[in-house]
Amino acid sequence: MRPKREQKQPQRELFQVDLEQLIDMNHSLVLLGLCINWASF
Repeated sequence: MRPKREQKQPQRELFQVDLEQLIDMNHSLVLLGLCINWASF
């Protein structure tokens, strides 16, 4: 009997957190970053 193949899409790590969950979108530096015209750089 062969072992089962691994899933095509690996599951997320148990303690891995998305960056979006860590960042406060109302923080002043985030709001400042949204005001900058990044295409000009």
